[in-house]
Amino acid sequence: MNRKFWISGVSALALMAGVATTEAADLAVKAPPAPLPVANFAGWYVSGLAGVGSSTSVCNTQFGQRVSDSPSTSFDHGACNGYTDFAGTLSAVAKDTKAVAGVEVGYNWQRRFFVYGLVADWTWTNLKARATGGSGSFAYQGKIEWLASFRGTMGLAVDDTHVYVTGGVAAAGIRDTTMLDCCSSPSTRQDSFRNTYVGWVGGVGAQHQFTREWWIKLEYLHYDLGKRKEHSLVTDTFFEFAHTVDVVRLGLSYRFWSY
Repeated sequence: MNRKFWISGVSALALMAGVATTEAADLAVKAPPAPLPVANFAGWYVSGLAGVGSSTSVCNTQFGQRVSDSPSTSFDHGACNGYTDFAGTLSAVAKDTKAVAGVEVGYNWQRRFFVYGLVADWTWTNLKARATGGSGSFAYQGKIEWLASFRGTMGLAVDDTHVYVTGGVAAAGIRDTTMLDCCSSPSTRQDSFRNTYVGWVGGVGAQHQFTREWWIKLEYLHYDLGKRKEHSLVTDTFFEFAHTVDVVRLGLSYRFWSY
């Protein structure tokens, strides 16, 4: 009786061990869950870009006490009817919208979904913002000739799309021109200041990879190029210029290699 009992117990334990071993083996061969699909945006790339830019140029003018006709003669504002509207200060706000185009080169690093990188770009523009004041006797033009930036990018890659934020240092070639009409000869006094402005840029973008090497992108950037003060010795006038630019552009990018 005892012998049969022990034989039955050992058989039951052996059966249970076999079942457990089989289940463990089944669990061992099951594949882990597949990772979510994500495209690779890492590596060097270049882009061609085209879009629309909108500039806002501001000129704040502070007129001095005298305006010189020549080194030997001068007259007060009150002596010239053309300057009666210009006593004190005058501001002009000018806007323009035109096509822009440019190129960029960048490098991305990627850790699964997280993509971050550095990019440098140059953009050609022909933005000429004009405004008048003082009953038409004062004219101002702010011309944005080019834009450049050096930025960092940070974002997420989901499937074949990468969305990101970007920001950094911006520079621009700008020519500010002012014209004043006066009753003396010559009747128009023009001052022109050509400088490189330095400010900041920030924006957002998205790019979609349709092959391993090629992707398209849509990007918005806001440039704040700061303020600059100038003094005209010809008209004894003090100017303060400020410029901002908003750009929306499409791009086509080519990635050289990846890892």
